[in-house]
Amino acid sequence: MASLWTKVTKYLEANSKTWDAEKKNLMLQNDGDEDFIASWNVNGLAEPTAEQIASYESAGNTAETLEGVLNISDIWQSVLNYNEAGVKNYSIGLPGSDNYFKMSLGEWTVVTGIPNSGKSDVMDQIFCNLAIDNDMRCGIFAPESFPYEGHIKRIANKLNETNCNSEQLNNTKDFIEDHFFWVKIDLENLTLKSILNHFRDLVFQKGINVFVIDPWNMLDHSAQRDHSYIGRVLSEITQFCQQTNTHLFLVAHPRKIESENGNYKKPTLYDISGSADFFNKAYNGLIVFRCIGQKTKFGSDVVKIYVEKVKRKEN
Repeated sequence: MASLWTKVTKYLEANSKTWDAEKKNLMLQNDGDEDFIASWNVNGLAEPTAEQIASYESAGNTAETLEGVLNISDIWQSVLNYNEAGVKNYSIGLPGSDNYFKMSLGEWTVVTGIPNSGKSDVMDQIFCNLAIDNDMRCGIFAPESFPYEGHIKRIANKLNETNCNSEQLNNTKDFIEDHFFWVKIDLENLTLKSILNHFRDLVFQKGINVFVIDPWNMLDHSAQRDHSYIGRVLSEITQFCQQTNTHLFLVAHPRKIESENGNYKKPTLYDISGSADFFNKAYNGLIVFRCIGQKTKFGSDVVKIYVEKVKRKEN
């Protein structure tokens, strides 16, 4: 609701007068319940009636909407929807993961783990699960998964749960084309800003819901001048996700991890190379850890995924 001062100001302006010129000729007061006009001595202009004041409600609300300041009325229905339904979240489809973490749009998740722990493989599986279970479209910038042909084949294998032959690949082609989009690796422009611009284009043109940057250290960070750089650009990721209502997974390597008896210790989010801001600014944090020597029934090493941070309790 617009203030009486704003509506009176609009009334004056509609009659070729200004508040600054006439403020000495009128007085607004508050009786403890509401504002009212205590005196009015504006030359050549009658005191406005209650109906006239009410007629400036809409114009007053517009005038009081400051640039860069949230207008609650604009999102009130969303507030009611949130109260009734809460935050919409999505299972990432990994065994047991729903008990600890579900993905929400408008957020981002940092994923870390020592080299060869399976981070990229886990991300591929999560994206396949989201595409199958929620019909989500996935945007990918993954230099470490190059060449594209090999990456596409691995995606197809996961979608079909087998090592695909050419016929199975052909049968999966349409689904992959509809749900997976790769941003090309441009060695001349590997800045975060450039990648996010490509992602933004994919949101508007292809309706992408979820993204991955894999890995962080492959981007061009030559603009880094001080310790504030990482925190600043991670804030750009937050802004991107909120503005586009998408989710972004950021894969980031840890610094050198110590080992005991030839086995690496499990890293933490604070071990990510460069800054504690990876932990501080991310909404969520996952750690992928390969247990060397502990074998699955398939003969591969056991890979554990630790949920180290969930910012929102709704997730």
